[in-house]
Amino acid sequence: MPCGGRYEEQVLGFTRLGEDVTLTEARTLSDTACARDVPPRDYGFDPSVHEAGAWTGELSWDTGLHVVVCTVKRRNGGTMERTEP
Repeated sequence: MPCGGRYEEQVLGFTRLGEDVTLTEARTLSDTACARDVPPRDYGFDPSVHEAGAWTGELSWDTGLHVVVCTVKRRNGGTMERTEP
C-alpha cells in the first residue's frame, strides 16, 4: 500500500533468518535475504530504479524470532513518492 508524502523506504513484508545467525551477521545478510524472499519486483517496483532493503532489530534477536523487515528503496538513495510504483 502506498504511503503519503515522501519517504526513504517502504515496508513490503518480512523474512526470517536462521537460528544460528547473529544480529551482526543479520545486518549484513538481511538485504540479500529480502531481495530473495520479498523481491520488490513482485510488488510492481522497477528493478532498474528500486532495490530491496531491510531493517533488523535487537528485539527480534533477543527474543529468538530472527525476523527481518523487508523494504524497497530507490537505488540512487533518493526519496520515494506516494505514487510509487
